[in-house]
Amino acid sequence: MLIYFDFTFFSIMKIIEKDNSTPMRKIATFFSYFFFVLSVVAPVFFITLLMRRYEVLKIKEGKRKFNSLVLKIDKASRWRVINLAFFFGRRLLTAMLLTLPIDN
Repeated sequence: MLIYFDFTFFSIMKIIEKDNSTPMRKIATFFSYFFFVLSVVAPVFFITLLMRRYEVLKIKEGKRKFNSLVLKIDKASRWRVINLAFFFGRRLLTAMLLTLPIDN
């Protein structure tokens, strides 16, 4: 989760650059598209997994299968898992807004 913003930001920067003059730049653009799609799909998959496994998270033995971030989620209500969506969405939106062109 610490590198989510970095991968998203730099992949969007490379996609906007559109300089594919060398083979290495073409490979970098391909991986930029890959990381951008991954930065959209992975959080959706993760939140869907949490919503489906919500009942398991309430059991102490079931929590051990998940990492420390998931253990800190407030489990009083299923809809509190949506805070993770705000986490990822805010970083995705920030990365997109920081790459907007400054030219008028």
